[in-house]
Order: sequence, then structure tokens, then C-alpha cells
Amino acid sequence: MKRFQRRPGFTLIELIVVLVILAILAAAGLPALSGYIKSARETTAISECSTVVRTAQAKAAELLAFGKLEDLPSKTDSIMDACGLPGKLLGVSADTVSGSVSYLLYQTKNGLVVRYDPAKEPKFVVLREGESGGGTLPPQTALEAMISNTQAWMNTFDKDKTFDRQELAKWAMQPENLLQVDAALLNGWSPAGNAAYPFYWRPYHLNTLDGKNQNPKEFFLFAAPTASNAWNGWSAYIFYVNGKVYRREDGKSLGIAGFSNYKTAAEVEARIIAEGFVLVTG
Repeated sequence: MKRFQRRPGFTLIELIVVLVILAILAAAGLPALSGYIKSARETTAISECSTVVRTAQAKAAELLAFGKLEDLPSKTDSIMDACGLPGKLLGVSADTVSGSVSYLLYQTKNGLVVRYDPAKEPKFVVLREGESGGGTLPPQTALEAMISNTQAWMNTFDKDKTFDRQELAKWAMQPENLLQVDAALLNGWSPAGNAAYPFYWRPYHLNTLDGKNQNPKEFFLFAAPTASNAWNGWSAYIFYVNGKVYRREDGKSLGIAGFSNYKTAAEVEARIIAEGFVLVTG
């Protein structure tokens, strides 16, 4: 009868060594794989945004031909229907003369937000990545969209029109334009005096054309309670200027009637810093 020899198996130490090696290889490979996946998702998001821009441009050209380019910001749903993409168009505006898309914000189904701005390099920038569909836009993204929409609205008027800032404030307080201050920017902070929540953002335009209020190109946003909607005695509790958010930690506000003389956002920023407003991270 033929006898079989027993084949030696792996020892416990050998198995542990193999497992350690596999763990090391996995640890070294996972970051690279994660980076590759992230890069692929961003590339796809930019590609989708490029499609949305082309479709929005076609819609802008159509509206321009009929003298209705001012309707472009309200055509986000029809633009997305024409694209056939599952994402969401957050905002769009176009140059009033050429009809070229001058700004666009697109959010993919998985939460990536892409900004298109032909005046900047790169033109397409991924602003935020969300881990699930939709998600919450960061405050700066929503504020940037509000400034863009404000500019698009003001561009619908005659170039020689002198704008009343109270008219602009009323526009901002319409339900379709209303933007509440994100809770992340209010965390651990309370306003002084009789001011009460909620706070809402309002656009304020600067005199960027020879000291006149005609079709201004530069804006900042200020936040105030709903009650303070009158022009006299406007008080700003929080500022959004030059892509940054400022507030006073003691909760005090600043009257901004005199801000009508400023021509650049840099002047506004210098003023509020001098008044004790500090940078907020939220």
C-alpha cells in the first residue's frame, strides 16, 4: 500500500507575516486608488458642467435674438432638461452685449459643485465635493451665486439707469431671491441690541463707473435681520466681501449708509477690519 507523506503547512508566524505584508500593500495602494477615484469624479463633473455651459449658451443666444436675455437666470430647469443630465443648475448669467455665458454654477448628482467663469483660469473649478447626492452648498458658494444673480438682474436694466439701493434691497427680499445666513456662520455668535434671528443677505453695489451707480461691476453682501429693510439706518451685522465673511464677535452692527462712496471691495474690506470685524470660518 502506497504511503503518502504529510506536506508541511504554514506556521502561524508565516501567516502573520503574509497578513502584515498584505496590510502594508493595501495601506500604500488605497490613497492612490482614492486619489484616482476623486480625480475621475472631478473630471466627470467638469465634463458635465461643460455640457451644461454649451446648452446654456445656446439658450442665451436664443433669448438674445428675441431681446429676452434677462430671462436666462430663470431658465435653469429648461437648460437641464435639454442637457439630459441628473445634476442641478444652481445659477447662470450672460453678458448683456455678446450673450456669452459669463458665470455658471452646476452641481452633479453626487454633490460635486463646479463653477464656470470664463474670466478666470482655470475656467472650470470644482468648489466642493459631497459624499451623497445633493448635500448642502457651502456658504461661500451660495453667496457667490447670489452676487452673480444680482449682477445678472441689474444688467437687465438700461445702462444709464441710476440704481436706488433700496430698490436692490427689495429685490433681494423677494421670496425667490431670499438667502438666509448659513447656520455655520452664526455658530456661537449672537447679535447685540434688539436684533433677532433670522438674518438674511442683501447685495450692495459699489460706485465702480466714474462715481455713478450705473451698472456696477463690484458688489459686497451684508446680513441684517428681516425687519431692517428701510434705507435710512441700514445696519450690517455680517459682511461678505472679497470671498470672505466678517463679523464682530461682540455682535455689534455697522451703519453702511456712507459705504455708497466706496468704489472697490478692497476699500470696504479695509473699513470693516478697522471697525473691528474679524474673519469668520464656517
